[in-house]
Amino acid sequence: MARHISFESMTITDISTVLAIISGSFALIKGVLEYSRQAAQKRAEHLIRLRRDFYEQKGFDEIREMLAQDDPALAKVDVQKRLHFLSFIDELALLVKSGLVSKEIAYYMFGFFVIKSVENKAMWAGIIKPERGDDWEIFNQLYNQMSAIRKNGVEDWQRVKF
Repeated sequence: MARHISFESMTITDISTVLAIISGSFALIKGVLEYSRQAAQKRAEHLIRLRRDFYEQKGFDEIREMLAQDDPALAKVDVQKRLHFLSFIDELALLVKSGLVSKEIAYYMFGFFVIKSVENKAMWAGIIKPERGDDWEIFNQLYNQMSAIRKNGVEDWQRVKF
């Protein structure tokens, strides 16, 4: 048989318990929202640092310019400088793979150079280009994601978040 509890039959202890549960629930929700906001802020700060490093890294400016121009002289740039550039992109690929950076944000900030670095033959002169199953598999996955976004676009930029 169902028992009906009326407000009049509640004791001070019952009311205190209900208020504590409601208060605790609100505190928990507020804590989760604050944690999410701080996590997004930290990801944004890290991504901004990453972008700054990409544009301020010594030697990257020359490679970026040559990639943008499809300059065949890129093949003459020191192999170590080109590998350093490619390693930066590989690190970006790891961030995307781990979910710390969305593929849409990676495309927005670095996609042009990810695609150009893979498709430019001069970039790979003297370097073994990564293939499927190679050590650079995550790098290749990032390239495929960036190429797909270039081809198909982003469904809804309003939904993209850090």
